[in-house]
Amino acid sequence: MRLMLRRVALLTLLVAMVLSLSGCMAMGLTPTPEPVTLKFTVGEYAMPIERLVEEFHQKYPWITVEYYKVGTRGGNSVEQFVRAGSTDIFRAPREAMAWAADGLVKPLDEIQLDDWSEIRGDYYGGLWEALASQGTQFGIPAGMDVYVSYVNSQQAEALGVDLPPKDWDMFDFVEFISETNSWDEGGLSDASLIGFCTDPQAMDPIVFTYMHGGGIVDSIENPRVALLDDPLTIEATQTYTDLFTRYRVAPSPQVARRFYPRGGVYEAQIRGRCGAWFGWFSERGGADIYAWQNEWQMYRLPQDQVEMEMGNVEGYYVTANCQHPKEALTFIRFLSDRWDAAGQLLPPRVSQQLDGSYRATLTEELVAVADGFSDDIIFLPGGYTPALEAVGVAYYTAIGQIIAEDLDVARILEQAQERVAATFE
Repeated sequence: MRLMLRRVALLTLLVAMVLSLSGCMAMGLTPTPEPVTLKFTVGEYAMPIERLVEEFHQKYPWITVEYYKVGTRGGNSVEQFVRAGSTDIFRAPREAMAWAADGLVKPLDEIQLDDWSEIRGDYYGGLWEALASQGTQFGIPAGMDVYVSYVNSQQAEALGVDLPPKDWDMFDFVEFISETNSWDEGGLSDASLIGFCTDPQAMDPIVFTYMHGGGIVDSIENPRVALLDDPLTIEATQTYTDLFTRYRVAPSPQVARRFYPRGGVYEAQIRGRCGAWFGWFSERGGADIYAWQNEWQMYRLPQDQVEMEMGNVEGYYVTANCQHPKEALTFIRFLSDRWDAAGQLLPPRVSQQLDGSYRATLTEELVAVADGFSDDIIFLPGGYTPALEAVGVAYYTAIGQIIAEDLDVARILEQAQERVAATFE
């Protein structure tokens, strides 16, 4: 009996060993992913790429990401890498949508974006749409930016000028820049302070127009009608150009360049010679490139007729020549869960902006500004149609004429409208 029991036990042990070995063999047959190398191109100051790549490789050891950081001042650009076919993934502003039109960016379908389906609702509205064209998705939001105001708190204190209220409006704005202005027609000097540093050929006049409820077209995303002669557009343009011609708190670009030859009003901002100016949230303090030489405070844009924000977005893109798109999207999906991947930009997801670890990187003042942004953020389009570009050229040309010659705003804009009225027909 004992001998039989020992035989049964031995047989049981042998069966268990065979089953165990067969299980190990079955596990051993599971294919190990083939090693993959991806090339990622990103701006020099865009994100803490070294640490993020290392953490990604720890999670996905079969995927190696070789990153290339391009400078912001000369040298290679992200676009050069993309056009040369020497990168698989890149991060870039919305201008990269123009490269998609050249066939350099891989279109992404819904199956490829399945990994984002559960978190798409966590992104700020309009971000994904800003990186799509005619219903085709090309980019995945990497970070968002919002246009804000900055005031020179150091110079205001030195002049005995009270800082404006945080909920300031256009009246508060004009009063503050008038009180801090010491520039006059006699010229500029090291002691001069420009009340409002603004470039009439940049974003500011458009922002003034949309804050007032006007617009240069009926829809930035899908323009069909030019609105240069709209009464609200005329009123907003009048307010903006009055800063040059009536209040004299902003020098023309030509005058600003005479004293600040390397950068005009942008150089004046860096040197602390502005009372107030508009800029992006990400530019705070001069970011990593040019440190501002003054103490400053950030404000939302002064409120006018419409509560709105003007926004911008950067995205991650996969190039058309990428041989491993699945692994490329795995890397991008990993970055999408990291608020620190946004760098100086605002994280693109609501939950990330509310994350305590992210908010701890900002001052209470900056948190208050970010929390105060309205839900109505107008994101700049990824590309400009010829028609929209024609309207924009007409508008900026009109502004330049009005400032240079102190012309009647309504008349000049009506003439501009006549020139572009048939643009969308």
